[in-house]
Amino acid sequence: MEDFDTLVLNPEWISQGIYKIINWVHEQEKYSISGVDFPTVFEDEANRFPVDKHLFLFKLIKRYELAYETEKSGRLIIPHLLHEDRPKILPDFPVGESLMLRYKAEQPLPPNTISRFIVRHNEEIKKEGKEFFAWRYGVVLEDETGSIALVRESKEERMITVSVKGNNKTAYLNKLRETLNDIFNSYKSKKPELQYRIERFGQIPDYIEKNNPLWLSDSKIYNHLIDNRSYYDDYSGKDISIPPIVRDFNITVDTLIMGGQGHRIDRSTHITVSLPNDLRKEIESIIPQIAAIANDLSEEQEEVMAELKQINAQLNKKQPTIPKIKSAFSSIHGILCGIAANAATDPVIAGITTILKGLGALGG
Repeated sequence: MEDFDTLVLNPEWISQGIYKIINWVHEQEKYSISGVDFPTVFEDEANRFPVDKHLFLFKLIKRYELAYETEKSGRLIIPHLLHEDRPKILPDFPVGESLMLRYKAEQPLPPNTISRFIVRHNEEIKKEGKEFFAWRYGVVLEDETGSIALVRESKEERMITVSVKGNNKTAYLNKLRETLNDIFNSYKSKKPELQYRIERFGQIPDYIEKNNPLWLSDSKIYNHLIDNRSYYDDYSGKDISIPPIVRDFNITVDTLIMGGQGHRIDRSTHITVSLPNDLRKEIESIIPQIAAIANDLSEEQEEVMAELKQINAQLNKKQPTIPKIKSAFSSIHGILCGIAANAATDPVIAGITTILKGLGALGG
């Protein structure tokens, strides 16, 4: 670590030192510790853990995402030692005004998953008065725009759920999902399945929507998008359009959780492959058409142009990254499907669909 000229020859020195600190805090029935407490923690092993190594251990605890440091007091807060009971009152997330996803695992989740998440987002923990909305198995967050998120773990169901509301809910959910995906992808164990709550307003009675919500996996949603197919819902007997779902949750190839079930896209292999000339020509010919449509858009113009920039950047490489091209086209496809259809957009949407299938055949 920076600021330290330390080489640890015995890894057990690190693990035993850190566990001794955490166990001491637990025995005190607390969830935080200050650096000034370290001499007390190690008073029986002062020779093995001398004072000049206490700051090193302090920073290691932060590095391993076991705790975060408060700005004002300089204390380490250890989320895994927070009280188990959640706050009596939690924010409400009305159906239709919120976005919800969940990670559902077949085996018990790693015990420090939610703790690591809280550490990474500690500056966003919602506070009312002196109360912080964080407990051992969950946290309420608020971003700079006022969007609110509730993230919590259910050990019995082996699941972590994320609910977000506010004007910036899609972007905020994307940020939180990125953190959780990164944490899960850092584990060697089998990854959970990422699922999204899909609303079906006006199609089935409210009590069915409440008691039998529709959850679709990220792979199912993405595969339906690639095939340009709607999802048939048994309860409503209706086809549910996929592009609005992809747009609302900002689902791309990069948001698919590695190791989930049913993915056609394996990002661990064939990430860079040669782009066939005929497919390259199709892509190059459709870019000006997409740009022309984007020029007539208002809110979506900037997003479409950014995706086109991503595509052009890949086309200029000798070995383009196929998933990035596919992700950009998928985002554009979702945007165009969400605007009013006309003589200009219909053939472009059809062309993008053909390109997506061609990219999918490359296995990138």
